[in-house]
Amino acid sequence: MRDQIPKKNSPPYKSNQKAMSTKSAGWSGRLNPGNRESAWHGHNEAVLTKLFESCRCLHHYSQYEMMLQKDVAQTQLSHALDNNVQMEAGCQGIEMDKEDPAEDEPDHYNSEDIQGKGLESGQDEQEYKQNNDLESEVNFKLPEGELFTTQAQVGVQVDADIGEILEQDADRHSLKSINSDHTKKIDRIPDRVMLHITDRNLQLPEDQMHQYANAYKRHGGRLVTHCCVPFIEEDKKAPNRKLTEEMLPDGIQRYLQMADTELLEYLSIHFHKHRKETHVITRATSGPFWKWTAVDREEVPDYNLKTRKVVNKEEDEVKARDWFLKCGDLPVYETGTKLSDTALTSMREAVYDVIRECRTKYT
Repeated sequence: MRDQIPKKNSPPYKSNQKAMSTKSAGWSGRLNPGNRESAWHGHNEAVLTKLFESCRCLHHYSQYEMMLQKDVAQTQLSHALDNNVQMEAGCQGIEMDKEDPAEDEPDHYNSEDIQGKGLESGQDEQEYKQNNDLESEVNFKLPEGELFTTQAQVGVQVDADIGEILEQDADRHSLKSINSDHTKKIDRIPDRVMLHITDRNLQLPEDQMHQYANAYKRHGGRLVTHCCVPFIEEDKKAPNRKLTEEMLPDGIQRYLQMADTELLEYLSIHFHKHRKETHVITRATSGPFWKWTAVDREEVPDYNLKTRKVVNKEEDEVKARDWFLKCGDLPVYETGTKLSDTALTSMREAVYDVIRECRTKYT
């Protein structure tokens, strides 16, 4: 059964009490003493859940993990390959993105140690990763459990020696590279990704069932008929609460520019893995402040995974410069205001347009 995407000119978005209360909690020094990024995840989740509540098949995934396979990791990413090439991917439980305590800005409140949600009590990170190793040899898998789970991981294995070359930038801690003998993978973790998934019951001949066994198993016995990624978001913590009104815009831009840098790498990986998709909507946030834009495949440069920089070609360097100029000119909104509600309504329609385009061409 195909999901009906809401028609255009849907009722405009209006901030609700839950979104405003989570915003207040994020600004609260008592609840967020170190001005950590994690305190704002609940706020952004509340806003997006309310915004897309009418689209039943648009699923939100926090800390969505992107990974690349061996042959991709050994060469630069290229978007100019055959669109018919199918990339392998797999799903399982989530490994949460961990924040860097050194990045917290000084505040007069006492800092508290906030642990990642992915580890059980008394379980170290090494053991957790071993228990959550990748499954292999699948074409496409969806997360187990309920349809509206908020944790997912997609990827395939890569060589361990490539990961040794990558260096972790303290200012880009959510662009995490994991490399060890038991994982052997390189991953990137956007803070939030939305997948549009449609499925249905389908009776197939026994000789064809093995082709769809993974899809049936992972999606509650229903066959996945369409899946696309129309939305990617990167979140950063809010500016320092001690900034004056004159200094606040610079503080906001600093964190939004960090998000723009990470989104550019996510986009390069996304368009390489999803050859048929041509557009995606991105959103960068800094606490309650945010901006969005629609991105075309042709705007995104290729990346060299070893150096984590754009491929050394003039056209890619130009694309990267144009990306930052474009992002720098985007208007910035604060959630809860009328301007923000209007912008969220426009962003929602843009996401629906991406889904319609993808389904029209490839389903």
